[in-house]
Amino acid sequence: MVGDDGFIAEAPEKVLVPVMPREEMVKLLTRIRPVVYLNGEGACYIYPADRPVDPEVVFLRDHRKDSKADDIQFLAEIRTKHSFCWQFIFSPTMAEVLAQIPDHLIKKVVAIQIVNNPVKDEEDGIVLDQEALDALKAKHHTATTWLFERKEKSS
Repeated sequence: MVGDDGFIAEAPEKVLVPVMPREEMVKLLTRIRPVVYLNGEGACYIYPADRPVDPEVVFLRDHRKDSKADDIQFLAEIRTKHSFCWQFIFSPTMAEVLAQIPDHLIKKVVAIQIVNNPVKDEEDGIVLDQEALDALKAKHHTATTWLFERKEKSS
């Protein structure tokens, strides 16, 4: 499937990324916020609580710190599927992530973070695993996504 130029050539039909109703997503986004790790800052929210991210916006492109995310703790790690534009462009949306949070965790989740960029390669120090390579061939991306819950308040 990889052409002579090293790019992925013809591929099987696209894999469908799970979806959920927009009303449900909008409701979840009043509680679930994206975070990113900023050097020297740690985990930070990138959208204010009173201005939730649009579920269809590519949220990783907005790295403006809103506030420190020191009120959350790690809950779980999941593998998420994301739409494919081109093999070197990774554009995840909150809609894609929200639709893949397992039912048994969704009520606890208050923040998410995509912790790897599946389009980097060995030159960037990241080696794609077989699942990520197979995903590119099948015209979708996969990512490791961390889910966070609210920290317990100490008395």
